[in-house]
Amino acid sequence: MSTYKYGQLVITLKSDLCVGSGYSYAGIVDSDTCYDEYGIPYIPGRRIKGCMREATESILHGVYTDDEIEEVFGSKGNDHGSDLLIDNAYIRDYDSIRDYLAGHKVCTAQEILDRYTHITGQTKLEEGVADPGSLRFTRSANHYDPMDIENNDPHELEFISDFTCDAGSWDMIRKAAMATRHIGLKRTRGLGNVRIEVKEGDMVQTSQASFIKSTDAADGKVTLSYAVRNIQPLMLSRTVEDESVDYIPGQQVIGLLAGRYLKGMGRSAEDKAFKELFLDGHSVFSNLYPYDGEHIYYPAADYLNRLKKTKKIVYNIASELPSEEEIGKESSYWYGDGNQPKKLKGKFVAWTGADSVAVCEVKKDVIYHHSHRNTHEIEGGKEEGILYSMEVIRRGQMFAGSITVPSEYADIIKGLLLDGELSFGKSRTAQYGKCRLIECRVEDPSRIQYGAGRDIVVTFQSDAIIQNKEGLSTVYYDEVCSAVASMLGIEDQSSEGYVCSLQTTTATGYMGTWNLRRPAIPAIKAGSYLVYHLSNAAKCDKDYIGERTLEGYGLIRIDYADGCKYDSIKNDSTTSCEYKGAVDVSDEAVRARVNRLVEPIVYDNWLNRKINVVITGANSVNVSNTSAGRFTLMLRESVAEIEEEKGSGHEADILNEFEKRIGSIKTDSTRKEGERLIKLVKGTFLSEEDNATELLKKDLAKLGEDLKRDELMKRWPQYMMAILTDRKYKGEVK
Repeated sequence: MSTYKYGQLVITLKSDLCVGSGYSYAGIVDSDTCYDEYGIPYIPGRRIKGCMREATESILHGVYTDDEIEEVFGSKGNDHGSDLLIDNAYIRDYDSIRDYLAGHKVCTAQEILDRYTHITGQTKLEEGVADPGSLRFTRSANHYDPMDIENNDPHELEFISDFTCDAGSWDMIRKAAMATRHIGLKRTRGLGNVRIEVKEGDMVQTSQASFIKSTDAADGKVTLSYAVRNIQPLMLSRTVEDESVDYIPGQQVIGLLAGRYLKGMGRSAEDKAFKELFLDGHSVFSNLYPYDGEHIYYPAADYLNRLKKTKKIVYNIASELPSEEEIGKESSYWYGDGNQPKKLKGKFVAWTGADSVAVCEVKKDVIYHHSHRNTHEIEGGKEEGILYSMEVIRRGQMFAGSITVPSEYADIIKGLLLDGELSFGKSRTAQYGKCRLIECRVEDPSRIQYGAGRDIVVTFQSDAIIQNKEGLSTVYYDEVCSAVASMLGIEDQSSEGYVCSLQTTTATGYMGTWNLRRPAIPAIKAGSYLVYHLSNAAKCDKDYIGERTLEGYGLIRIDYADGCKYDSIKNDSTTSCEYKGAVDVSDEAVRARVNRLVEPIVYDNWLNRKINVVITGANSVNVSNTSAGRFTLMLRESVAEIEEEKGSGHEADILNEFEKRIGSIKTDSTRKEGERLIKLVKGTFLSEEDNATELLKKDLAKLGEDLKRDELMKRWPQYMMAILTDRKYKGEVK
């Protein structure tokens, strides 16, 4: 369906690398590098695309014109986006490694980060003297891969970025990659030297037709339910430019699929199918809301409240809260003594049973960027790029929704969904927006006839645009109540004993073709609700009401009001919409690489526990001040001599050399102190019958490994040095 070409950018480090994240930690790190929640460094896609564009404009300026460069890399204000989509660059087998680390929790993210990175300090010199207060610390990714260091033959760390481009721009991208030799901070001071190679690849075949659930709808229509996982952060701004909303708006889905339709061979905006799918309102593209693999979570209704102290979820729909006699002052539902009900602001809720709800909150991050093109003036009349931040939806979360279309167009929509991975929101050509279809298990809603004499609650599960009799958008209570009742076929609108809630917002959007924001119009905010009394039975069979339902506006839910009693929710839980992928990594090569990364951390943790036992226990080192200093010097000399002669990895020889040096001491008392020290080390360090070693064995079992005594032996010099150092600062044992 498309003329896209798929490839990979293989980025090999030729030096240490600091891809600035914009974060700093006072007194520890002033310029931090980018890494994920597991401590694994990565290179943001926007950084790669920016550096490649910069290299093209400078080094390849005589080969390609400005217009050709803008056509490939994009330009601000264009009525269409760039066809070049560049992902973040991750280490090889990144997804499998993440899953493996998630399923084998034997170390922390900080410990993984310490294996991949290091921190260096730097000062500013004035006339050869360090300028006071100029010391700054930078965290950089190491030049060599910690998973592939074997037999003193290190491999340079590689990052791989998948990209998609128009087939006609392949040659420019290949040359731009070759011309890009530096990335990141301090590239003129020894950091960020890279080599980028372009390799052809295939489209990731993870989107399968079985992931899209198809059900018949009314009036000859079909509803396609689907779910996605965002494999990149999402930036879905509306009224605030640098903040993302918490869900994927239906507008974004329409824009993506309409664009794919028009890029298909022989297709046009004048087609009947295009008009009925994307223009005439015959279809409905719902918002994609948080999804946990079983339930879709909708914006919390205003009548759902959480008690401040006991954290119970309650309905707050009646005009008055229940009395003490009805609840009981000892009940966890009692609202006195400061235990007041508070709205679930910013939360999403799913009804998981008749008296059960689950609450979900979308996780977000703040990501920093530095723009070279947008500058501001600084002291001295110089210009520098602007540092700005974006609040985004964190990667790895799930969202679900549906598309309802005339049945004859169902296959077209399904084909558009399956035509590669989905990209939503801002900056989707680099670093942001990419989503992948996953299995959807949402059950179809049931239809009921609402009986006469009952009260019903109409809840807005998405923003809604309601028009009054004059055809103007309104948020006035009386006009909204009347309009909603008319659309649902409700005759009697009166309801006693209940309160209603209408919160307002604005409905807006962005038209890429015009490069203009759509006019903002008043709308009812999701979570608002109305209560009606039914004098006659009503079917109320509409899922959407109001205007622009094509874009997902006006989704409603209807419940009986008497089922929404104050304390009728007995079970509530807090969950996450984070994707829980498979953690069983079948690739033995990947498992071996990860174990090479994690095993040293596991053994080092064991070493720290062993050291702690000695320096805090009864077997503290009992040597004189003079002997402690002498033994420390002997240990250093033994290590230096053996490593110079044989290289690293000969700790047993170091121990033998150290024993020889201790045995050569002529003073009996000092020699005996040394012998006691060696006996202590052999007795406590190499013993496997202790709690520290039992914990070590459990951690190794999680990795499918057995205890390796040579790994224990490697660490005895560190163990000896630690207890001697501790002895120095604690003073002589009396």
